Amino acid sequence: MTNSKKIKDDISKTDFKTGKTNFKVEFEGMSAIPFWNDDLKAKAAIALLKSIDIQNYVKHNMYEQAEEDYQELITLVNAAYGRDL
Repeated sequence: MTNSKKIKDDISKTDFKTGKTNFKVEFEGMSAIPFWNDDLKAKAAIALLKSIDIQNYVKHNMYEQAEEDYQELITLVNAAYGRDL
């Protein structure tokens, strides 16, 4: 079984009566990098990125914020993997 198949994720839950959303990320899985668990951190980041729907930015007329968020994500990923040198 691959590492990705062992991962359990839970990103958010919304109470539709109140409109309140609780945002929580929880990942469980086997790590090939003991203690630091960077491979699981990457899987968590990937799961979060997959949950982003650009149409929500569009619906709220947040084009500039979407671009800023995108640029920051690219910068952080490059830095995390040493590609910003």
